[in-house]
Amino acid sequence: MTFTRCNNRAKTRSQMTRHRESKNQEASSELPEKHIGNLSNLLINENFLLTCNESTSQVEKLIQDVNKNGFVITYFHQVKSFKTMKLTIDARRIQDTPNAGGSSIESEALSFEILKKFFNAELLKTEMEVVYFPEGGSITDYVIRIFNKVIGVSVTRAMKKNFELYTIEDADNLLRKKLKGILQSSRNSLVKWHKQILHVWAFDENCVDSLLIAWSELNYELKSNTVLIITVANKSKEVFVNQAPKIKKKKLIKNIF
Repeated sequence: MTFTRCNNRAKTRSQMTRHRESKNQEASSELPEKHIGNLSNLLINENFLLTCNESTSQVEKLIQDVNKNGFVITYFHQVKSFKTMKLTIDARRIQDTPNAGGSSIESEALSFEILKKFFNAELLKTEMEVVYFPEGGSITDYVIRIFNKVIGVSVTRAMKKNFELYTIEDADNLLRKKLKGILQSSRNSLVKWHKQILHVWAFDENCVDSLLIAWSELNYELKSNTVLIITVANKSKEVFVNQAPKIKKKKLIKNIF
């Protein structure tokens, strides 16, 4: 599950290229993504097709182990537009509940939908239902129960304006920013979760390569026990475009567990 650290970036990129080529030989021509992942870990529903490069049992081990970090790659092929999708009640709750501002309606709602459909996650709290002390720092996007553990989830998108080439430096900056925020929110949250998931939407395979190289070069203290989930969604531009922000609402201190 862990990614072998390579000081030579060219060597690391070559290894991932060979991995892609190996997976391509196994892939069905009907599936749209270059990396097909574990074909036994495949989900098809009326809204999307999803594959994962790890078995559910391996993902469970990664979530359960409080001392371990690692990454999982999923491949998302959208069948319907977001507006016409029949989402679960909790995904709609994320979509419709006021948050701290921003433009991530689709990406956050679909993030939960993936975790719900693939790993039977249960939504515990939306963004503004989590209380922090002191306030004013980084916050997590939602809290779930998955594999009987309470987990915080932070969602972001690996992209540049006009979908320009996403570099290793871009990935490094994104991961460092989000991981620092995860460490801060974990310290300050009055909801004590087991660990956190950083869910990154990637537009193409180049984004995946850049993210994995950057991830491999981060020190353990920064990654801590965070699980990185990368979802490749190269047919889903609406996940990456500026989405209409939800109405900002003052947070109330309630429902603390």
